[in-house]
Amino acid sequence: MSLHLSSVSFLHSRCYNSAHISQGKANFMAVVLCTGSDPVLMKTRQMIIESAGHKVLSAVSGGEVEILCSAFTFHVAVLGQSAAPHLKRETLAAVRRSCPTTKVLELYPPHLGRVLEDADAWLEMPPETPDTLIKVVERLAATAPGEEA
Repeated sequence: MSLHLSSVSFLHSRCYNSAHISQGKANFMAVVLCTGSDPVLMKTRQMIIESAGHKVLSAVSGGEVEILCSAFTFHVAVLGQSAAPHLKRETLAAVRRSCPTTKVLELYPPHLGRVLEDADAWLEMPPETPDTLIKVVERLAATAPGEEA
């Protein structure tokens, strides 16, 4: 996926407007960055998180993470379970460098275990129920500094 400046501007406008429309609700809308290497898993994760009213943008490389972080304030970055350990470390470094207030959730398969010791939270995949992912994202978003979505 390659991002062009006009695409980032359009997405920024949609996220900004959505965030301000939903401010009056009891639950705020978190802005979530999803990363990974499996497009099907990323799309499923996006649908689950969006079903709870949150905005999700996706990136597959450190470069895309940096572009998105320059345009948006993310509450949570979800690092996918299928990414190779070295790619997870590179993505974490890009998140910490480009959007340092963003909380990081590492998803991991049980046979590999956690890779990122300095993530903010971890979730073994698959979770017990789909809303487990939503609950962890919302818990992290509630503790993330910066703009309230």
